[in-house]
Amino acid sequence: MKPWAVFVPVGPGEPSGIGTQDLLDGLRAFEPEAVSACDVFLVNDGQDRIADLSAASGFRSIHTLMNPAGELHPWDRMTAGGLAAVHAIMAADDYAFAIKFDTDALVVNPFVTRIVACFAESERAGVVGSYRVFPDGAARPGNESLGAMVDTANRRLPGLRWLREWHHDRMVWAARQFVASSGRRRAVIGRARRNGHRASQHVQGGSFAIGGATLAAWREAEWFPEPLDFTSSLVGDDVLTSLCAVAAGFELVDLNQPGDPFGVWYAAPTKSMSDLAAANYAIVHSIKQRPEFDESATRQWFRGRLAQLG
Repeated sequence: MKPWAVFVPVGPGEPSGIGTQDLLDGLRAFEPEAVSACDVFLVNDGQDRIADLSAASGFRSIHTLMNPAGELHPWDRMTAGGLAAVHAIMAADDYAFAIKFDTDALVVNPFVTRIVACFAESERAGVVGSYRVFPDGAARPGNESLGAMVDTANRRLPGLRWLREWHHDRMVWAARQFVASSGRRRAVIGRARRNGHRASQHVQGGSFAIGGATLAAWREAEWFPEPLDFTSSLVGDDVLTSLCAVAAGFELVDLNQPGDPFGVWYAAPTKSMSDLAAANYAIVHSIKQRPEFDESATRQWFRGRLAQLG
């Protein structure tokens, strides 16, 4: 099969290392043939176990790269690390797709053929995952801050009057960054807005997949941002990835309903991991967020599921 890529931001602390190890184990267990065509990109954000993680067998290759944002704000590290991984992926090969995982995501069923089929069925699909709704059908809360910043960056408004209308200091500060921005950052925002991007439009970042055609378009785009271009913007990697996809003329697509692979919520799932796995979801996320779904118990269940595979 055509090569595909995985990228994971691996943050500091033991839980991040454990989460990454479980991710790699799940990939090998549920995609035993497909992983031989998979290149893994681990973004090291201060993870002591990175050498052990990068030695995992069964994959086509495993690459590690340092987060270029260093000791900057966690939002900056998240976005810069994601962009650095995407740049490394675009430079490495012509992939069928690239899939991002947070370290509190797990692979619990096969997914590769379903993602490949989605991109084959829709040539305009750019980023797929949890977009307009969650897996239980509930509407996703919108990212209105991004929509407001995009509007402001592309419209001449009396700045002080506009800023006075905002009461959240973080959003006011981020809006100033966008209003004052130029170069690639402004080009991305402008292109996305002209292509119809509005507030609420981003695919949830716990796990999502980027199509090969989208990666190819970004590779040729002079406006595609460098890893540190969105420093101090308070825009997360999922928001920026979605913004860039729309800027390149692609669409954001839900792939999280029954029979689809992404069981991804923003804060916490509304069903147990075993129920999601039984419904044939392949990728579950936010396993640490809900008190009644204890993370250690979930990981114990996951390892039991791996053991059942032999």
